[in-house]
Amino acid sequence: MIEDMKNLLLIASLFGTPLLGGCSKDPEIVKPEIIANSVTVLEGKSAEVNANISITLSESIQEDILLGYSTEDLTAKSGKDYTGIEDGVLTIPSGSTSATLSIPLLQDDLLEFTEIFRVIFVRPANATLRNERILVNIEDNDIIAITSKIVALSQGRIVKLKEVNPSDLSRKLSKKYNLDPEYVELIIQEADEIYGGTDQAICTLKEGVMIANAGIDRKNVPLGISSPFFNIFIAMGKFNSFSLSINSCPICLYFSKSSIY
Repeated sequence: MIEDMKNLLLIASLFGTPLLGGCSKDPEIVKPEIIANSVTVLEGKSAEVNANISITLSESIQEDILLGYSTEDLTAKSGKDYTGIEDGVLTIPSGSTSATLSIPLLQDDLLEFTEIFRVIFVRPANATLRNERILVNIEDNDIIAITSKIVALSQGRIVKLKEVNPSDLSRKLSKKYNLDPEYVELIIQEADEIYGGTDQAICTLKEGVMIANAGIDRKNVPLGISSPFFNIFIAMGKFNSFSLSINSCPICLYFSKSSIY
């Protein structure tokens, strides 16, 4: 009898056949995977702005999943840039495959670089984590305005008109368009092409852009001085900043419709 039992156990071990009650291995339980990715959000201006992080499951299960989390300062600081959280819990309801984690952001009027904080997750018992840590990038939406005059004056990009020697062409154009000949001479020097003009405005092409007076400005500078600021804007790529100058010249406005806008 004992020999027969040994033979049965030997056969069962060879073929993996559970012949005795209670000897079979429980099937492995497959846990869903929790997926969360880093996000980028605008700081915003309203009183209530949140960093909303989408949390998803690879598949639903018939029980709640309690996902623990906390925040950690990097360049963004808790209490200054966002509301820090310790030992937070997000519930993913039974049968659901998603939830949203919201972390309040704090507003200010400071001009700042992108600031970052980290969210650290704690793996629940009934799920796995793809990422235990993600980043929240807070992009600043404050605007700083710098006038061309300030930049031009600070860089010394000014010309004294009394030191300019007008040419015959500049004298001719100055009479035609009611401008000082010294000022017209600077326009000729700065412009790539001249396409005519109107009273106190000459339509010019500069760096491929149609603009009045080659971008040379006489406003808000000391008397007898002009400020060639066009190249500053070319470097900054602020082509729309020329709209005021262009609109003062109907001819330039006509040409600029296809050249700029």
